[in-house]
Amino acid sequence: MRGGGRGNRLVSVDALRGVAILLMIQVHFVQNLTPRAGWERLYDLSIWLGYLPAPIFAFLVGFSLWLWLEREEGSPASSWGIGERAIRRGVALFLGGLVFAVVIWLPYQVFDWDILTFLGAATAILYFMRKCPPGMLVAIAAAIMACSPRLREMSGYASHWRDDQYFYRFEPEEILNGFLLQGYFPLLPWLAFPLTGFASAELTCGLAYKRSNRMLPVDGVALIGLSALWAGGGGFLPRWLRDLGGGLSFYPASTAFILGALGLVLLGLWAFHVLLDYGGTDGFGWLARYGRFSLSTYVIHHAVHVWPMYAVALAAGPGDIERFYGNAISTPLALFLAFAFIMVFAPVLSAWEKRGGRWSFEHFLRWASRGGAYG
Repeated sequence: MRGGGRGNRLVSVDALRGVAILLMIQVHFVQNLTPRAGWERLYDLSIWLGYLPAPIFAFLVGFSLWLWLEREEGSPASSWGIGERAIRRGVALFLGGLVFAVVIWLPYQVFDWDILTFLGAATAILYFMRKCPPGMLVAIAAAIMACSPRLREMSGYASHWRDDQYFYRFEPEEILNGFLLQGYFPLLPWLAFPLTGFASAELTCGLAYKRSNRMLPVDGVALIGLSALWAGGGGFLPRWLRDLGGGLSFYPASTAFILGALGLVLLGLWAFHVLLDYGGTDGFGWLARYGRFSLSTYVIHHAVHVWPMYAVALAAGPGDIERFYGNAISTPLALFLAFAFIMVFAPVLSAWEKRGGRWSFEHFLRWASRGGAYG
């Protein structure tokens, strides 16, 4: 084993993933159901909080994969079997993301390249890169951040975006460009998050096994400071360096945004580690449960608020089925509904967990990674 750790699941990782899915619920209810007009400040606050979940999920894909490999490589399972399970999981998540896009966002958006397809592809890619030293992974992430702005410009990124929505033609080149550079969550530059997540896990030996490790908060503060400097433009910086930072932009993910988000994720992971992995989990069990069922929650919360919007549009008569997108209710009501969903769904998850999570989407991924075998 690399690092000599334990096989126990880290509560801090589950709790941080729980924070991510809760923030994602609130921003999706607001962004998909409400206009900005009338409640600008509240709407903007929701959107800004909604910038954090995707970086958390992407980072934890790498971090969790390292922990899983450490546990599995200390088991009797063969190296071939471990690799096959990792690849199967990545492929299943990728294909599940395409099905999700069709079922939730309608067939014409199948190649929007949402977060699920990215996480699936990243899982498979990281497995093949698992032997790279942490320093090399960080260097690759830095190179990705450095070259992505120019590659986006060369691919015609701006011509595919209007009002934070991605448009493309059903042509092989357009679909491939979307996957690599232009979609909602393309490989470049988002692959920087799982790469640094994997490297962070290796550098800290799984985090829970060294109490005295101070790398995460120090690195987190440094990255946030660098992001703030870069996003501010810093008049003393050369123009090419300011352009590389790109300000704080989510679509596309700018270098300054990636650095700041990475810093916040590192600080959050360290804080939950100190609080939960050694301080006990009292009062945080529900949050960790949301993290353990984040995939199921992600899919179900979309169905809960998007399908009724379609149903109302169909009942209203002929017209665009998405006519109420972003203009159905007020921002306060959307936040209330998001909170109501979180409160109602919490006991559902508790009951689900007591039954071993059977028939959850997490259960499906375990089934798929074992080639159709339960266990």
